[in-house]
Amino acid sequence: MRINSLCSRRGILDEKQQLIPTLNAEEAERLIKDYSDGDERNDSLVLELSAALRAFRKGVRRCHLISYEEDGALLFELFTKEGRGTLLSQYTPEELRTAGINDIGGILNLIRPLEEAGVLVERSRDLLETEISNFLVIELEGTVIGCAALYPVCEESGEIACIAIHPNHQRAKLGGRLLCELEKKARQQNHAHVYALTTVASHFFLEYGFVELGVGALPNCRKTLYNYRRNSKILKKQLKG
Repeated sequence: MRINSLCSRRGILDEKQQLIPTLNAEEAERLIKDYSDGDERNDSLVLELSAALRAFRKGVRRCHLISYEEDGALLFELFTKEGRGTLLSQYTPEELRTAGINDIGGILNLIRPLEEAGVLVERSRDLLETEISNFLVIELEGTVIGCAALYPVCEESGEIACIAIHPNHQRAKLGGRLLCELEKKARQQNHAHVYALTTVASHFFLEYGFVELGVGALPNCRKTLYNYRRNSKILKKQLKG
């Protein structure tokens, strides 16, 4: 069961006034606490989120908050993948899983713009077919909106690479979910540590406990493949020991 709630705003906005496309019950409760500060401008937001949580407790699985001021907002929300408002779900609506051959097209759609911008190293479809078992994806309503990979470097270490999130979902901390799941996978493979090489996102890895090192810290088998022209920063996280 789902319900649609019409409001004056275009959904739930973050502190930068950017739309939050999806929320689960726990995140909604956190926002209610954050906005229950006596500011009258937040009263309607708190009421809308509280109503959605009450609906969840009555068995409603999804609630859509959309603006009554935008023509066609309801149709866009229900019949397009991007939507027009905020989807609140009892549970996290995105599915995180191991990638398969059928996900290659979705992964390519995510990484092509980043490759063209020089953020990611280019990967062909043929290469992805051989490496697909290294990838995890996040899927929302049949569309891949996030991906990341764990490559073996040597017996005791792995490399986290190719983290990409769809622009409409970058505020949902999906990159962090992928990273944490890859670290779990690395531990299962008995890796003592993981590396990440990046030209633009070192702050992201530092936030999750990585430390920045020099090229000399890479295992010899990976050091010989280091691209000095890209000048990627090297980050490492200890998982064991």
